[in-house]
Amino acid sequence: FSIASQETGPYGLAFKPDGTIMYVSGAINDTVWQYTLSTAWDLSTASYASKSFNASAQANLTDVKFKPDGTKMYLVDVNTATHQYALSTAWDVSTASYESKSLAESGTQFYGGLGFNSDGTKYFTIDGATDSVKEYNLSTAWDISTGSASGTTFVTTSQSINPRNGTFSTSGHKFYVIDNGSDDVFQYSCSGNATITWPSSIEWAGGAAPAAPANGETDIFTISTDDGGTTYQGFKTADNLS
Repeated sequence: FSIASQETGPYGLAFKPDGTIMYVSGAINDTVWQYTLSTAWDLSTASYASKSFNASAQANLTDVKFKPDGTKMYLVDVNTATHQYALSTAWDVSTASYESKSLAESGTQFYGGLGFNSDGTKYFTIDGATDSVKEYNLSTAWDISTGSASGTTFVTTSQSINPRNGTFSTSGHKFYVIDNGSDDVFQYSCSGNATITWPSSIEWAGGAAPAAPANGETDIFTISTDDGGTTYQGFKTADNLS
């Protein structure tokens, strides 16, 4: 699907979660362009929705990200910051307005967005100058202006020396980085397993609460009560299902 009638310098790509709307951010016009897919996720059915948003007042655009409900949009400036916008109509970029909120990275070059965690309390960026992924904590979920560096950085130099953009898998256990020099996409796994804090009212078979499943593993826990919810009995009924 060609977008040349709207943009000849595309950098960022995003989709509505149901695959019926596509967004492209462009560096020539510093504009986000909106497209409709009559068949979800089928690019051959795309058409320009005649909706766009020009962000030249804030950003030299490289990337576009959205809050999962489509009410906020985040645009990445190639050299300085991520800027936050409100959409008065969800998923309609023509209704966007700047919220005067941003997250700046002093000295960063070829700045790209990687995305948010599922609850909007963490934001991840790509720094093309240091070939790294950087993590930020947001004290207010989905409010980019409350972000502060967590100190966690992942360097991609062993694979990618010109990282420009990327995205996470739905679960957040994998992320993908595109390299501008080698024309490759690199895949990474996020190490470290989840933790579960079980309520003290659960009495577990064997006396000890089970650990959370490892990344990529599916376990089943069955919890029941026979006193109306004062106490519970817990059992691990399946381990490491495929």
